[in-house]
Order: sequence, then C-alpha cells, then structure tokens
Amino acid sequence: MLKSKSTGEPFRLIVGVLRPCVVASVRTSCGDMILLLHPRFVADESPTIDRGEYCGISSSCYAGNMSKKFELDKFDVSEIVQSLITRASNFDSDRASRANLIDPFAAALESALNGYSTEQQWIDSEHQRTRQKNLMNHIGNLQQSIIGKLDGWTSFPSGSNMPDVVGVRGNQKFLFEVKNKHNTMNSSSAAETYDNLENFLNRPEFSGFVGGVVAVISPVRKPYFKQFAPSGRTNRDDIVWLPGRVFYAIATDPLSRVPFISVNPRDDLHLWDSWKAIDLMVEEFWREIELQTGYKTPEWIKDLTNQALGSA
Repeated sequence: MLKSKSTGEPFRLIVGVLRPCVVASVRTSCGDMILLLHPRFVADESPTIDRGEYCGISSSCYAGNMSKKFELDKFDVSEIVQSLITRASNFDSDRASRANLIDPFAAALESALNGYSTEQQWIDSEHQRTRQKNLMNHIGNLQQSIIGKLDGWTSFPSGSNMPDVVGVRGNQKFLFEVKNKHNTMNSSSAAETYDNLENFLNRPEFSGFVGGVVAVISPVRKPYFKQFAPSGRTNRDDIVWLPGRVFYAIATDPLSRVPFISVNPRDDLHLWDSWKAIDLMVEEFWREIELQTGYKTPEWIKDLTNQALGSA
C-alpha cells in the first residue's frame, strides 16, 4: 500500500509494469490519478511517496490526464459583466468632454499627427478617449470582483476598512490587495500597500493569515512568487507577491497549499491542474460578454492572453 507523505492517505496499486516505470491507478480525495512510478516503490511493502515525486512525469511517459478534470466550482461572473456593460453604456462622453478644460496644445499636436481636417474628427477622438478612460476606471475594480466569485473568496468594496479580497478554504487563510497590472505601483504606493497589509495581519480576526499583492496582468517565471518587501520594509514569508496566474493556481488549488509553508517559489506549479484556473476564468468572462452583447471575442484578443497572463 502506498501512502502520501503530506496526508498519510493510502494509495491502491491496480495495474502492473510498463518498463521502465510502474503504471499505477490510484483513488484519492482529489480524484482518480494515473501515476508512473519507479519499480522501487513496488518492491517495498509500504513505500511512502509525495505528490512532488510523481507530478513531474513527462508526456513522453504517459499522455493522459494526471487527475480528474479541473473546474472552477460555483463561478458566475454574469452580474459583474452586466454591471460593467450598464455603466459603460450609460456614460455620456459628450458631457464628460465638455466638463473638462481642453488642452489646445495637445489638440493641435493630435490633429497634426492624425491628420484631422475638421473639428468633428477631433471631437470624435476626444469622445473615444473619455469613454476609454471611464471604462478603465470601472475595470480597476473588475479583477477583485471576479476573484470574489471564486469558491471561498470574498471581495470587499473600497472604504470598507477591509482587504480587497479575503479567502478562507481548507488550509488557506489569505488576504490580498489586487492590482490590475504588475507596474501600477511606484515606491511610495508599494510601501503604503505593505503597511496596509501589515496592519491587516496584526488584527485579531486575521491572525494566522497570509497577506500579499496579486498583480493579475504580470509576467510569469520562476520563482513563481516572492516576498513583497518594498524599500525600507522587512521581508516576511506571510506577505507575498503573486502574478495573476500563480495566484489563481494557489487560490483554487484542491490541496489548498500555502506559499512558503506547503509550496515553495521554485516548485513546479505549472504542473498543477489548477495552473489553468485563470484560463477558465477568462473563458467564462468571454462567454458572458457574448451572452449579454452578442459580440464574440475575436481571436486576436484571445491571442493577447499568453502575453498578458503567461502561457498555460
């Protein structure tokens, strides 16, 4: 009988040898798995293995899935998309443009560079600019609202004296500040964010929590996460920085592993089933836009995903 180091859960071997590995079918609390194990595991009557010893199997050994199909449970972004569409549709770009003082120097340069020959061409461009600015203001809260729809996670509004998002699931107790992109903070705002996280972690209701920053649109490379410590601040394992893809992998991990406690920055997170969680979120977001507007997200936008979120 095989046993897991991390949980002590027994694994049952069902099928025999496929040289140079042993093929094993097991059933765990996480679902059915097909494993390729070195024959030494079978020679021992009670060997002990850990997920890390078999999750790195290459597709050249076994081309099947490593576990049951991973899905985002109870995940619905329909209200979020509907709210964004309503706010954007109700925005009066003409009124917003007239309410601001116009910079004639910028208007002159823009008209020259874009070849505008009439005032209306410039007005149309100005309206498009104000619509885009309005939409981006609303999108600033989009990512934390979506995270709040994940199972076990809650999003809190600005001014609530709470973190952007809080997650409690299994062994995980998290609180995070959410940034849309990795380069949105300067040194001053990064230090302020750290101080806010530290203050949250000092509150009794957040005892034992891990805090951090998630930058949804961010490069993804090893080490997959790190301590978040702006200049003049102390490195702490319970204040971390996560790219969006890594955050979603951990926030939806069936084993509810915790950074620096049960998973290390250089572990092979890209082999986790939940590594694709952010892709499932994006697909649901596209699907909901199409349902509510009839607009099918074009392939060129979908192609931006690997650049923005890191390849699956």
